[in-house]
Amino acid sequence: MYNKAQVSSQIFTYILAAIIIGILFLVGYKAIVMILDFIRNAPLNELKLMVKGKVSQVAQSYGKIEKVELNIPDEFNQICFIDSLDSEGQHNINLPNNANIFIQDAVTQNVQTNVFLMKDGIYGEGSFYVKKLDIATDDYLCLENGDRLEVWLEGVGGSACLMVDQSESCD
Repeated sequence: MYNKAQVSSQIFTYILAAIIIGILFLVGYKAIVMILDFIRNAPLNELKLMVKGKVSQVAQSYGKIEKVELNIPDEFNQICFIDSLDSEGQHNINLPNNANIFIQDAVTQNVQTNVFLMKDGIYGEGSFYVKKLDIATDDYLCLENGDRLEVWLEGVGGSACLMVDQSESCD
């Protein structure tokens, strides 16, 4: 038979095993959540890196024109661009009257964002800032998310001008 010392020893072993298993489940759950979050944000991060890289690359070459295909995550139904901040950190642009109200607020408050990923008319966590970006028409451009969204970038001396059509002028 078992003596009292063996029973208390077994209880201690079971409690220690339960604590270790609980810790493993907690750590495993956090790791799985982190991996799923990384996978969920991968298309958005890819878009940000691609846009920033292309703008930076084209801005360095005056007169260079490059076609860029934007792969916007399906959760967003529109992408909007405005000119980058000026040297004083201000949005020195005039938005049209029909511009999205949330973008108008961002411009008024000089929010450091000039690429807005819109979901049902509201921009959110997917929006980001791209240095040296100018917009060819009206300092403001919104495009509906479609199967293939193509834009053109032209190097204009220290910045890149974004155009919907290669025939547009970047003055």
